[in-house]
Amino acid sequence: GHCTAVCTSNVSVHTEVEAYGMIVDQGCMKCMDCVSVCPNDALYLGIGKPPIGLSAEERNAGPKTKFDLSWPEEIVFALLAIVILISIRGAYSLPLLFASGVTAVVVWGLWKSWKIIRKRSVTFQKTYLKREGLIRLPGYAFLSASVFFFVLILYTGVLNFMALKAQQLDDKVLVPTYAVFTVNGVMPPEDVVADARESIAWYQRADHISRGGWSIFPSKTIDFAWRKSWLLSVQRRFEDAEQEYQVVVDEKGFDEEVAIAGGRLRLMIDPEGVEDWYDTVLTEFPDWSRLRDDRIMNRVDRRQYGAAIQEARIGLANTPQDLLAMRRLATLLVEHGSSVAEWEESVRITLETLEIEPNNPNAWRALALAQVKSGDVGGAEESLR
Repeated sequence: GHCTAVCTSNVSVHTEVEAYGMIVDQGCMKCMDCVSVCPNDALYLGIGKPPIGLSAEERNAGPKTKFDLSWPEEIVFALLAIVILISIRGAYSLPLLFASGVTAVVVWGLWKSWKIIRKRSVTFQKTYLKREGLIRLPGYAFLSASVFFFVLILYTGVLNFMALKAQQLDDKVLVPTYAVFTVNGVMPPEDVVADARESIAWYQRADHISRGGWSIFPSKTIDFAWRKSWLLSVQRRFEDAEQEYQVVVDEKGFDEEVAIAGGRLRLMIDPEGVEDWYDTVLTEFPDWSRLRDDRIMNRVDRRQYGAAIQEARIGLANTPQDLLAMRRLATLLVEHGSSVAEWEESVRITLETLEIEPNNPNAWRALALAQVKSGDVGGAEESLR
């Protein structure tokens, strides 16, 4: 069986030679490995009898087809493939195609390991993993690698399950942002708070070991810190939420999205000092229109309408073509302005937004309201048409 043992095409060389006197398996790659290792020089490369020349007895004399796996083994390895794919799908940003490839490689490794345990001789390419019942050093290395990667994948699956459980509970915490970050906010219903607490606990388990979790991989640290900061805010635990927020700043850096979250937290923790914080950030990043808009709405929430209008003017001056800045100032002027001049200014700004986006029904309604307040009833009727 040396010839069969070294065959990299999985051809049962000795069986076919005994039955046919030659190799008939179409999988034979003619690599000559079997010829080179035959101790009796019984094999050679030559011209054999074509299949059409074989008699019926010769055709039926061949060995029965032997499969690498029995039906129970096929089922077991298929189930293993499903488990492995589910475990690594989406982990570490792996796309489905890449995860499928990894699954195929790992399942092949497990199958080969199973052969090392069950078969008398096993090779990988031209290297013996097991020979005459004795596992060799490469065989032990192969078995160790297969077990390591399989355990690693199962470990990843457990982490994915924890993250999925946390996300499912997180999705049940349906609380509007404006209801959380407001000076007049109230504690949500107890069932929502319970879901938020349990979700945080699962996120904590799936987090990196440096943060008290089970994961040795830090790839999800930022995402988990974001979600935990929000869920803690829902429970009005703003100091704890700020600690998770700081993790995001340290890992992700400081951009406009991060700044918006930071401004909301500071509003709840230090309402008096938040204005200085906004001044510092917006001085450094004057074109962050969404952050400025968040500051404006915070002032409106605290009934500081004059300061909100003033900030909206600064925002429009910095980004004169920004639709958000234009609409915010126009809305503030029509809703909280106190003079005809401010209402007329609202009309002018709203008309400018309609030149950019003429099919916005909300802008037409805002225009009509500003026209009514400024005394142009006829123009308001025309706008509503």
